[in-house]
Amino acid sequence: MKMLQKTGVACLFALAFVQVAKAEESPRVERRVQYMTKQLTLTPEQQIKLKAVFEDDEKQRELHRAEFKKQLDAILTPEQKAKMEENWQKRKDKRKSKKGEPPVDDLDRVEDDKK
Repeated sequence: MKMLQKTGVACLFALAFVQVAKAEESPRVERRVQYMTKQLTLTPEQQIKLKAVFEDDEKQRELHRAEFKKQLDAILTPEQKAKMEENWQKRKDKRKSKKGEPPVDDLDRVEDDKK
C-alpha cells in the first residue's frame, strides 16, 4: 500500500513538472504583458518583472489544477472519471474549433469592454 502511495506521489510530481514546463511556454503570459504594456506604457524593466509575475501565476495555476484533479480522482468512480474526462475533452475541442482562438481570460474581457 505504501509503495502505491509513493508511486502516486511521484506521478503527481512528474505531472506537475510537465505542467510547469508548459506554463513557461504560455502565449497567454506574452499576451498579458503586451496588453498591459499597451495600456500602461510599461518600461522594458517593468515588462520583464511583470512577465516573471505572470509566469509564476501560470505555474501556481497548473499546480492547483493538478491537485484539484487528484482530489476529484480520489472521489469519483472509474466510470465517472471517464465521463468527466470526455466532457472536458469536448469543451477543449469546442474552444479549439473557434478558429483557433484561445479561451477568453480576464484581460481579454477588459479589452473587449473598451471596444
